[in-house]
Amino acid sequence: MDYGGRVRPLLVLVRPRTALEAAADTPRFREGLATVVVAGFVSAAIDLVATALGGGGVAGLTYSLLAPLFFVAYWLFDAWLVDAGAHLTGAEHRRRAYMAVSGLPFVSLIAYALLLLAEALAARWGGSDLASALAWLSLPLLAWFVGLMAASIAAVYRLPPLNAFALALLPFAAILTVLLLALIVLSVLHGVGVV
Repeated sequence: MDYGGRVRPLLVLVRPRTALEAAADTPRFREGLATVVVAGFVSAAIDLVATALGGGGVAGLTYSLLAPLFFVAYWLFDAWLVDAGAHLTGAEHRRRAYMAVSGLPFVSLIAYALLLLAEALAARWGGSDLASALAWLSLPLLAWFVGLMAASIAAVYRLPPLNAFALALLPFAAILTVLLLALIVLSVLHGVGVV
């Protein structure tokens, strides 16, 4: 079943498996890229409002403005890592097709930006307890995004769900490894008085 290109990113939210399998059958690179960029700009706009309401300062505003760049950078990094990982499992290289399909789940990150806005509104008018309770919703939203990425991997590379889930975690593991190494280096430099 082929869904029109204009609605496929939205169908990922309501019928993820069907929409992602259809996208894998007819991958459209421009659609994946456009979805990542649009989701980045929409999230940035929402995050700017949340930052202004929450008094995030210059650092928060800078992060909000850089969100579209972060989205595209993560999308590229994810495609490179996942394609390499999938190839190690015996799957053929399908990076471009994966990029076309994996861009669609980025629509779900708009919900994360909306949650940040709800937290800022709650902190401003509802109190810190309500804002803290809303913050816990970020975990299921991030899990939803990882699940959609795993479904994208399974659809493109035809891998079992557990293998696809493991590959979906690769970018997070790589980012955490880099952060841990940077922390170790900074700690050593601080210990010897350089920093």
